Amino acid sequence: MYATTRSDNKQGRIVPGPIDVICGRGKKSKDHAGNARFHSTIRKHKDAYRAANTKDEKKMISLTALQELRSRSSSGDEPSRFLKLTSNDEWVDIGDNAAREKISQALREAINQRPPPVRPKKAARKIDEEKVERLLNAQKSIYMRLCKVEILDPCTDDDSGTCSDDSSLCEPPTKKQRSFETIYSTPEVASYNH
Repeated sequence: MYATTRSDNKQGRIVPGPIDVICGRGKKSKDHAGNARFHSTIRKHKDAYRAANTKDEKKMISLTALQELRSRSSSGDEPSRFLKLTSNDEWVDIGDNAAREKISQALREAINQRPPPVRPKKAARKIDEEKVERLLNAQKSIYMRLCKVEILDPCTDDDSGTCSDDSSLCEPPTKKQRSFETIYSTPEVASYNH
């Protein structure tokens, strides 16, 4: 394939270029332009790799991907190198065998990736007619009791305090009726809470 003898600076040290694939983990390799090209090539060959039945077929697909990455690009750029940072902070090309293994691993991971789960839409809430009726009755009961303790007065048309009808709601409330505990301990309110 491609022999990596070129050096990028005057000391003969390799410096990663924009089309080189950086081997390793982390943000530096993930955001590198050469790694984006690498992942694009993996996506391109993923379906063929999935359809392959034998190890030899899979090996040929990974070799094709390697050859594609190692060859000159259509824009005339240098071929991609697969670079790894050594313990003494020097970049070295990992060679074709290790590069093919990296491609094979990436293809395996790509075909085993699960798509993000699709959350089902929430079903429309069913309206429980009986529950709605109980709630309305409880509200009506609370309203009527509040009227009896003179918090609200449904009998008056204005702020004068005079009754507009002869309803029993307009009778003066008793001490017991004024108690809010009495109002909120009614069966209607209790059934609302359950």
